[in-house]
Amino acid sequence: MPEIGLLPYDVLSEIAEQLHDSKQALSAFASSSRILHSAGKRQLFRRVNFKSGERLEQFISLLEQSPNIAQWVNELSLVVRDRDTIHALSMTSSHWAFHALKVLPDMLPQMRTLEIHGLHLIHNTLSSALASHFSKCTAARNIGLFGCYFPKSFLQQVVSVLPNLSNLQLMNVVLLRDSQPYDLQTASDARLRSIECSGFTAGQAEEFITWMLTATSVADTLRSVTLHENGMDVSRKLIPLLGSTLERLSVVTPDDHDNSVHHIDLSRSTHIREIGFKCTRLSDVLHILNRLPCPDALQTLSYTMSMRDLDPLKDAEMRRLDSYLSRHCTSLKRFTLRCHHSDDGSSEKKLRSLLSTSSASDILNLMILGDVNIIKTCDAPVRKLQECVPVYHYGFPNMRYH
Repeated sequence: MPEIGLLPYDVLSEIAEQLHDSKQALSAFASSSRILHSAGKRQLFRRVNFKSGERLEQFISLLEQSPNIAQWVNELSLVVRDRDTIHALSMTSSHWAFHALKVLPDMLPQMRTLEIHGLHLIHNTLSSALASHFSKCTAARNIGLFGCYFPKSFLQQVVSVLPNLSNLQLMNVVLLRDSQPYDLQTASDARLRSIECSGFTAGQAEEFITWMLTATSVADTLRSVTLHENGMDVSRKLIPLLGSTLERLSVVTPDDHDNSVHHIDLSRSTHIREIGFKCTRLSDVLHILNRLPCPDALQTLSYTMSMRDLDPLKDAEMRRLDSYLSRHCTSLKRFTLRCHHSDDGSSEKKLRSLLSTSSASDILNLMILGDVNIIKTCDAPVRKLQECVPVYHYGFPNMRYH
């Protein structure tokens, strides 16, 4: 579904390229007060994306003129990009981010997804004021905070007031030192199914997990965890406590990350059905897979290789991966192998060379898709690379909102 801002015609024209039938869609916005009543066109109003305070002000103006538009909006995205906006947002509670959550009282209860980018909250008073607006988003299932920093009490307040929260994404989030410690008596009805974190320090992770386990039912409901190089402390502490409820694991590490991920404890994760690795060293991938207590439960495996692993010297490790999957992962239905950074085509040549000298092409029945997208499906085995046909690429498991 295309993202579209409910703004006057001149503003909408800037993002017209995102729509397949932009001319027809935009023709309905000849004036800022015109509304589409056709049920077939209401899908255009599902998601609102703000990339500047000016656009938000125009949107608020439009809603004031035509309040019944609000009933069609169920996703809200706030994107702060310029420094002036961030500075103003940090300094005053009357700025546009607060207005966005107060656009219409009838709008917030139906919001299912809320993403905030670049939110900088320095003072507890400011964060408490914003958190109070979240309490009106009673239907919110997905919360994403990207490139933000705020007092840790703000995060606790947000999770506490959202009873239907299912997916929590905290990317490059910095928790400021807070005079208010986590209140272990503050319970939450949230039943999180997926969590993705990056930016936490070890101490912050321990505090956050302690409160989460005390105040929520996360140990019973969480199904998906994504580990990032600077967020592993959060997820690492969660995994052993989840036991058999964990079904999906993703590991993301940067190309220049030298630290091992061997300390990930999967001894109790008996029901993992899906694992994804991105830029993780092949040796670490093998180590993690070998620690799975029930590898025969694994149904989907995806691996986005770094350029460092596209080396003939890795042939032995590739053979080990082949052997492990063939002997232990008896329920594997899909294996996806991709290459990170494939702009000049050189990685495709390296990967083809690697596969031609390994057993991967025989054991895994690999298909090459596009540049360096390789997929194996048990339902449609292909013995020779020359016989490959375009197939939909599964991709790397992530927790983006659906």
